Amino acid sequence: MKKILVVLIAVALVIAVSCNQKKEESCAKPMNPNGDSELALLMREMTAHLESEHKLLAAGKAPSAKPEGYERITTATPSDSKQLNEQHNGFAKIYLEALSTYHSSTPENYKFAYNNLVKSCISCHENECPGPIKRIEKLLFKE
Repeated sequence: MKKILVVLIAVALVIAVSCNQKKEESCAKPMNPNGDSELALLMREMTAHLESEHKLLAAGKAPSAKPEGYERITTATPSDSKQLNEQHNGFAKIYLEALSTYHSSTPENYKFAYNNLVKSCISCHENECPGPIKRIEKLLFKE
């Protein structure tokens, strides 16, 4: 009886370890089916910034300090090298201007400037990579 119990426990442990390894393997897969490019990682960082700013504004607080390094949006390696073109750079310039405007806006304009920043992301993604649009739209304040 004890031998059967020991065998059952051993089998349960093997199954549990095997399932855990499968979960870890699935977690290690990149979010982007084409891999995690430098541009994709930068855009995730930019999204995290927008999410954080949304929480601040929703709580009636002022924007945080303007993040550094987002100028790399024009040079970061994309998943598809065709993405770095004049159209992309034009959208990137609009985004960077909207970012500056948001971070220098007045309290009565925080949400308006923030929404313009989010809309600049949506405009670009409508033309280049539509996948994240629904997620980005959720960051807008209802007007």
